[in-house]
Amino acid sequence: ANRFMGVELQYLNTAEWFYPETNDFMDYSVANTAHWRAWLLSTYGDDATLRRAWGNPAVTLASAPIPAPEVRTSSSWGPWRDPIRHRPAIDLQRCQSELVADTIAYFAAVAKDATQHRSLVSVFYGYTMEVVNNGPRALVQSGHLSLRRLLDCPDVDIVRAPYSYFERAIGQPSHLHSPASSIAAHGKLAFFDDEDADIDLSIAPPPP
Repeated sequence: ANRFMGVELQYLNTAEWFYPETNDFMDYSVANTAHWRAWLLSTYGDDATLRRAWGNPAVTLASAPIPAPEVRTSSSWGPWRDPIRHRPAIDLQRCQSELVADTIAYFAAVAKDATQHRSLVSVFYGYTMEVVNNGPRALVQSGHLSLRRLLDCPDVDIVRAPYSYFERAIGQPSHLHSPASSIAAHGKLAFFDDEDADIDLSIAPPPP
């Protein structure tokens, strides 16, 4: 017990708080639809405000569907979205990520309470500079886009991540997943794993 420092909250894909398949379109379940509409209610407050934000005179808080896959992948130019026409997809991304961050914050508070605030709480989160390489929708559907909510959470002490998975060979930069300075500026420890077993030590032959 005198060597106990804290707990790490782990869940979802690879215990790093990713939704299971970040390039799939989920979750259209009854439970998630109810959460989606509750999120819209807390965000917009009434039907008139929602209709203005979405540019849709027919939508209501009680009936707003989770956007279809074709809506979630649409854009105006390249990856850029129109803030009104594509608002449903933008809102869904926020809703999904805030659900992950708020769940982490909830269990962080549980851990602090159970240890009478004598333990550290660590979590993998905020891979905002890495996941984009995992697929066309991996970042926006990862659940990792609400880092600010965790940075503002008083019960999270350490935000963890591995080094980049894509540039680990000798001589490569092995850049960071997360904005380390922002994490530190909020009084938290940014902790990055050196996963030696995954480093590519191969050296390419010289060109002919």
